[in-house]
Amino acid sequence: MSVFDQVLKACGVVLGCVVAAGASAAGTFAIGEKDFLLDGQPFVIRSGEMHYPRVPRKYWGLRLRMIRALGLNTVSTYVFWSGKGSERGPKQ
Repeated sequence: MSVFDQVLKACGVVLGCVVAAGASAAGTFAIGEKDFLLDGQPFVIRSGEMHYPRVPRKYWGLRLRMIRALGLNTVSTYVFWSGKGSERGPKQ
């Protein structure tokens, strides 16, 4: 499994925790006139960012739990394309 796949899996776990914490099993998410709605109730997105290549893999779970403990309910990240090589040949 690639690092990118592992990050997606970890983010899926966090997203699952956020949804489980804030919505019912048949929950809904919608965009209201002035806010987001989670199960029909106003919902504020509080986001943090984690740069997974800058955090040792063994600490990813801890960092995601720390983000949650701070009251954040969304994590953003991006792919460091400079660290990815072409599968067909050497890095340019």
